[in-house]
Amino acid sequence: KLPAPYISLIIDVSGSMSEKEVLKAYAEVLKIIKDETRKGGIEAIRLIQVDTKIVLDEKIPLRRIHIAEKMLEKSLVRKGNGGTIIEPA
Repeated sequence: KLPAPYISLIIDVSGSMSEKEVLKAYAEVLKIIKDETRKGGIEAIRLIQVDTKIVLDEKIPLRRIHIAEKMLEKSLVRKGNGGTIIEPA
């Protein structure tokens, strides 16, 4: 059996991103969560915050929207704030 699909989202939380921009990115993540929960078929969203390295890598299950929203709210804490380096590991 194939594993259930999930979506990976990467948010830049470096110093070059203002709080407003980071919050806007999270608003888009919340919209994706709501849309995908309504449609079904996607098991989870993998949320990754990057700065000069990965500072958060969390899988948010989409079984119940209120649980997904609470998990997203907890991950709103900005873990980075340095420079941006996005390159293959």
